[in-house]
Amino acid sequence: MNQAQVREMTRIVADVGGTNCRLALSFADGTIGTSRRFANDDYASFDTLVEAFLTQEGHPKASEMVVAIAGPVAGQSGRLTNRDWHFDSKALGTRFSLRTHLMNDLGALGHALPHLSDASLLHVTETDAPKSKHSGPQQALVVGIGTGFNVSPVLITDQGASPLGAEAGHVSLPLEVFQALQAQLPEGAAGFPTVEDCFSGRGFAALYNRLQPSSPALKGQEIMALQDLPQVQEFLTFYGELLARLCRNLRLAYLPAGGIYFAGTVARSLMENTTARDSFVRTYTPPDKTCPNVQAPVFCIAEDAAALRGCASVTLG
Repeated sequence: MNQAQVREMTRIVADVGGTNCRLALSFADGTIGTSRRFANDDYASFDTLVEAFLTQEGHPKASEMVVAIAGPVAGQSGRLTNRDWHFDSKALGTRFSLRTHLMNDLGALGHALPHLSDASLLHVTETDAPKSKHSGPQQALVVGIGTGFNVSPVLITDQGASPLGAEAGHVSLPLEVFQALQAQLPEGAAGFPTVEDCFSGRGFAALYNRLQPSSPALKGQEIMALQDLPQVQEFLTFYGELLARLCRNLRLAYLPAGGIYFAGTVARSLMENTTARDSFVRTYTPPDKTCPNVQAPVFCIAEDAAALRGCASVTLG
């Protein structure tokens, strides 16, 4: 890091997942430095992880820290969903002598949308650039499918992005998704009552294993490793259809003309798989019978540092 960058540096940015964290330095021109990845299991707390990052970076001077958390954030306190790590902006600010701001990870991705290059996106339903990049105010929707499920509605204007919170993973499955499940699992569909029960890492694996009762139970990564097998391709076709039915409902609920943006390991694995993606597109694309003019292109965020870009772009009041 040269002296000009030291002078221009504004903040530390962090993307805290349940398993790993990414941290980087951001600069006054909106760029971010090389991100460093840390395994959460190697650290007793987020504080000790930040200390390791600062040591590796030579204890740089910064005035702010923005932290995106894979879990609920209320005010300026938060916690990870699947790890006993708790966050408080005042405590972190005091510990590191930095003005500190916390946000949900999907909110950080929402802030990142106007700053993502076309190369950072996998175009699922069209090849044009996202509409929000070259028109007036647009509504968009970030859909996160990984350890859990959630969405973040985003309003994008010339002034930037304004993400909103939600707890969409805990709502009931839309009727048409449940009926499609019930057609394949007459006795087992009731085991997937909420959106997250079906659309998450554990939901993906649980549904496959229910549909393959005579085979050994597999984890999600093990299923994707066998994606060339006929039974796995059949499942990916079905799961892509289910996801499309869900997104058709989200399209009506949130009117995201600026685009639906998938994020998370499960979503990315599915959209990078030709069988699942093609099935999704076939089911998602037809216009809705009652609202045929409601359309929303679909993209998948393929940049690992996207949440860090969102943290770097947030204007602190």
